[in-house]
Amino acid sequence: MTLDTGALPTGTATDVAVTQFNLVTSAVNNATPWGIVDGGHGTKIKNSGFNALSPATTKGDGLFYTASGVHNRLPAGANNQGIIYDSSEHAGVKVTTMVLPGLQTIPIPVEAITPTTTNGCSLLTLVELPTNKNNFNVLDFDGATKESGSFNIPQLPKSWDKGTVTFRPTFVVSSTSTSGVAWGFELVALAKGDANDVAYGTSSVFITSANGTSYDEIIPTIFSSAVTIAGSPGNNETIEARIFRNPGNAGDTFGSDARLKGITMQFTTNAANDA
Repeated sequence: MTLDTGALPTGTATDVAVTQFNLVTSAVNNATPWGIVDGGHGTKIKNSGFNALSPATTKGDGLFYTASGVHNRLPAGANNQGIIYDSSEHAGVKVTTMVLPGLQTIPIPVEAITPTTTNGCSLLTLVELPTNKNNFNVLDFDGATKESGSFNIPQLPKSWDKGTVTFRPTFVVSSTSTSGVAWGFELVALAKGDANDVAYGTSSVFITSANGTSYDEIIPTIFSSAVTIAGSPGNNETIEARIFRNPGNAGDTFGSDARLKGITMQFTTNAANDA
């Protein structure tokens, strides 16, 4: 490029750095940025120059070197998406939905729960409501005697942190009561070779109230306190669980059957998958 030598300081024509000149005004140390056409960015600062070229257009955009030997913009993904390196992609990366470690939820349908032999809840009962003929299964838990149902989970994911769990029952009542119902939940983990006749962990009792309308869905807005699983849980272990109603608890003031429709259980993972 050609500089206007008239703008050079006397005696320093060969020593003055090009970055001292402004090609628009031909002035030394002028505060006005350079204005170079065909790719010029009008600034002397690296970060400002890069931003002035506007390679990205949206918060979260990425810039990657492609198989064609050029840099391409990778548009930002949605919430809970991340960048995965994939050599089959032109840019070597792709945006995909991420499975993040954290709180996970699994449903336990009432059909998976069996009355215990001793002091068991009712057998599975089909209920049909009169107006719209809605049908659903329930297990009845007595209002005077402690009754239980049991189920097992062949194994929780390897990504489970082997810590505590919480639960939340879904149930209905066949009256307009707003009295409380006390539900309990206890579990034990069994590894290969473990005896099956083994004590459950300490139960958590969760008290919730009917909502005053016959056969309205009752889903508590919160989960129980933490439930510790007995048996030193590990990978590839069976989880045996027992759900019960305890009318002897001071918070259980509903004198009739509570009709269980299912349980929701939550646990925490500390890995993205089970690899």
